[in-house]
Amino acid sequence: MPLAGPLRRSTPNASEPLLSSFRATFHAEYGPEIAELEEGMGLYRQMTKLSERQFDVLILRDVSASTPRRPP
Repeated sequence: MPLAGPLRRSTPNASEPLLSSFRATFHAEYGPEIAELEEGMGLYRQMTKLSERQFDVLILRDVSASTPRRPP
């Protein structure tokens, strides 16, 4: 059953300080991990839009950049 009248307005107002505190603490503790996860998911999302050939080229470039080069 939905809340009615003044109770509907007072509940969010009363819970806001608690939720704000929780969000601040959570982001302070886990912010870097969340940002890294969001970045990785965004990169994965973009990679799923590539054609198979584009994906292969991307992987080959990454592998060749991480492989040490031998002097001639």
